[in-house]
Amino acid sequence: MLGFRHVTNELSAYYHGQLAPEEARRVAGHLEGCPDCRKEFAEIRAGAELAAHLSAAPAPDSLWPAIERRLDEAEPAPGVHGGLWQRPAFALTIMLLVAAAAVTTWYPNRERLRLEAAAAPPSTFEADARAAHHRRLAGELPFEFASTAPQALRGWVEQRSGIEVKIAQTRPAEDHGRFQLLGARIITAGGAPAAMIGYTIDARPVTLVTARLRDLRDAPRDPWFRKEISIRAEAATGEKTLTWATDGQAYVLISDLPENALQSCFICHTTSERRELIRQARVRPQT
Repeated sequence: MLGFRHVTNELSAYYHGQLAPEEARRVAGHLEGCPDCRKEFAEIRAGAELAAHLSAAPAPDSLWPAIERRLDEAEPAPGVHGGLWQRPAFALTIMLLVAAAAVTTWYPNRERLRLEAAAAPPSTFEADARAAHHRRLAGELPFEFASTAPQALRGWVEQRSGIEVKIAQTRPAEDHGRFQLLGARIITAGGAPAAMIGYTIDARPVTLVTARLRDLRDAPRDPWFRKEISIRAEAATGEKTLTWATDGQAYVLISDLPENALQSCFICHTTSERRELIRQARVRPQT
């Protein structure tokens, strides 16, 4: 395995697609087996995504007097070239102050959950996930691991495929008798290894399919710092498909639950705060 320092120096170029194909494959292979480098890469990606999503925001009034004082100090004396602006540490300080002000204004007011009605045709990943759901219901795709124990199922999936399944380990009292975990199977969806997790909610079948974003040919967008869910409803059958991406993984939820089927998200989200956010969300036309 390559050393941590070697790959760290290449992570920014790797994220921005600036490496040659052979170098990119080498870095990707290293990231598979090195948690330290994956953490470093996640931080680089988070910073880049944050910069891409930041919009202009007014800085607090209290910030500008401090900046003006520093600028006055930076004014060079007669016959002296440069000043504080030529000092990298000073320039970096100003940049960080402005960035911190923008983030402080933007982060508390960000849209945490966005629901959009799907307008484009289903992706390959979505189509394969729905086909797996139908085959599961027809008895053509039985579970390879049948279990009602979330921790055991999660461990089996990770051991078989390397995919981390983020499903709830405990449930609130309001879920008693309504949510039932059934089992899992490793399938192929979107040309990638994927985990198919089976549930019932109020005795209705629900299927969750998840895969790593980097493995998919047509992966959904992963918008850091909020969740974007695309909802597709089939009027003839009542089937709903919810698709989103987060933390490097893609997800599809398929069910015929009533209304917009957002209660299917409760298989993972069990806190009252998150559930209330989901309940209050409204589906908007895709932009």
